[in-house]
Amino acid sequence: MYVVADSQIAVQSFFRACLKKDGIEVPGSERIGHNVLVNNGREWLSQLISWFTINAPDVVNTNRRIRWIGVGDDSHLATEAVETLKNAVSITTGPDIYLAQLDAPPTFLSPVWVKFARTITAAEVSHSGDVIITEAGLYADLNPGSVLTTTSALNPVVAYKAFDGLLKSAGFTLDLEWSFRF
Repeated sequence: MYVVADSQIAVQSFFRACLKKDGIEVPGSERIGHNVLVNNGREWLSQLISWFTINAPDVVNTNRRIRWIGVGDDSHLATEAVETLKNAVSITTGPDIYLAQLDAPPTFLSPVWVKFARTITAAEVSHSGDVIITEAGLYADLNPGSVLTTTSALNPVVAYKAFDGLLKSAGFTLDLEWSFRF
């Protein structure tokens, strides 16, 4: 196999979070920066663009797409080895749901730049009291019949971001934005 050391496909990933009260951004609550496309995310991306078989019949390696976001109140050192949120918090209760579906469809900022977003509502996450959110992760949708969880090896985090804590209280929403540029 011939590999040129400079022949990388660069993936730039950006993260933004902020709290809002009555639709107005809370001063000092913005968290921005690059996030990590983790090893599981790189593996998922390589499977997404490849075929398992061709003409026998055509079968793709995966049909999974980024669909979910989870948040937590603890954090890992943000490296490519992260596989789960360190301590996921439930988005809703009865039963506890730890992943929130992203807004659909995603926004295409350019032909090579896609943004995923989700607003955590005033009633979500802080349903049992105030929570300091310090991490977020993106997840791909699951193969049919799988269990939707933030800790399952069947559904590892695709991208991860640790950040300075944001106090999520019942009267506030939390806007989360995640973008990838190729």
